[in-house]
Amino acid sequence: MTPLPEIRILDKIDQEEILQWLRDLRLKAYTPGSGYNVSAVFAMKRERDFVLAGGVNVECFDHRLSSHGETAAISLLATIFGRKIVLDEGWTLGAPKELTGPSADPLGDKTGTTCGACRQHINEFARNPQMIMSSVAMNGQREVYPLEVLLPASFSFNHFDPRVNSAKTAARSSDANLDLDEMRRRVVRYEALERKEIFDWLQSLESIEYASGLDHAVILRLSSGAYVAGVKVENAAYVGTSAMQSALANAVTTFGKIDVVEIFSRGRRREAATDLVYPLALSGLQGLNEFVTSDHKKVPVTLFAASGDSITIGLGQAASLPTGFAHPAYRLSEGRLSLAE
Repeated sequence: MTPLPEIRILDKIDQEEILQWLRDLRLKAYTPGSGYNVSAVFAMKRERDFVLAGGVNVECFDHRLSSHGETAAISLLATIFGRKIVLDEGWTLGAPKELTGPSADPLGDKTGTTCGACRQHINEFARNPQMIMSSVAMNGQREVYPLEVLLPASFSFNHFDPRVNSAKTAARSSDANLDLDEMRRRVVRYEALERKEIFDWLQSLESIEYASGLDHAVILRLSSGAYVAGVKVENAAYVGTSAMQSALANAVTTFGKIDVVEIFSRGRRREAATDLVYPLALSGLQGLNEFVTSDHKKVPVTLFAASGDSITIGLGQAASLPTGFAHPAYRLSEGRLSLAE
């Protein structure tokens, strides 16, 4: 059976269904360092139903660059809905990977609450401070916390800039009524794609980029032939998820074990020149190292400008393109890159 993104549409929330989903989902986690598998599910309420998305933790050799189950589930929703994302309820389950179901092991009764970094991330997208987060144990015990208890006196983009709060409110009130097939195609596709189709897909995705103004999306081609997308998800504390981390989290959550063989990237800024290319951050490439089995330097990376023009380079060259606040972009002209002034 073809793996599908961990997305469901439900008329009502069933706690037993969520528990079993969390148990099954966490088997896909990538945890070679800790051996502690975490799964998370978030619900987004629409007029007539709930959209639910799941995620798992994806560890990186550089611990700071790992993705947690909660951030992975948020990445999946953000890839689908962009700025329309809003969280109404959440669940997490964490346990050593050896526990695969209900167990007599005392750890099967133990719940683990969401970490501080994830609480900050959730806070950006919660509909209100009373949003309920449930910490679930392998054996089914459930502890319930309002977000305002987990993160009292919180800071978010609502404090960052008055225009951001207005933009968030407007986005949340806009139409988010995609059907399940449309949601899945925002995240994963299986047919062979031409370059223009990949660009059009990248252009259709929307980042959460209230801080930087840089909208960035990434598509990974896997050795299986599948393509997986992800978008940048920022928060006001500047500890968000890069587009590469998002794409990797979406891929691992969908498939478990993955092997990346090609990368496509598109960055754009409103009112910026359309011939600019934004390179992949080194932090994202560090995470990618875990999932490339071929010669890293030769993995093709296609960088798209907002105009649709592109350049394909090796991953080694992509890693050599420095970026920063002073020089965030390169100009693409006649198949060559030059540092943008």
